[in-house]
Amino acid sequence: MNTKVVVGGGGLMGFGIATTLIISKYLVTLKEVNKKFLTAGIERTKANFQSRVKKGNKTLKESLRIVQQSPYG
Repeated sequence: MNTKVVVGGGGLMGFGIATTLIISKYLVTLKEVNKKFLTAGIERTKANFQSRVKKGNKTLKESLRIVQQSPYG
């Protein structure tokens, strides 16, 4: 699937939505109001995937295709 989805905001709800979409094989672009919040949202999503790898729910290869970082704003 090559469907692209934009998630507005990487807070508690946004990073969870982004994670679910990535697992479902969507290409995710995370948008935020500034670079600081964008970086935090991407880091939350990466940490979520690292946790899944440790638990054996995901492989490292699957987790490396995390979030397509885009310009904020």
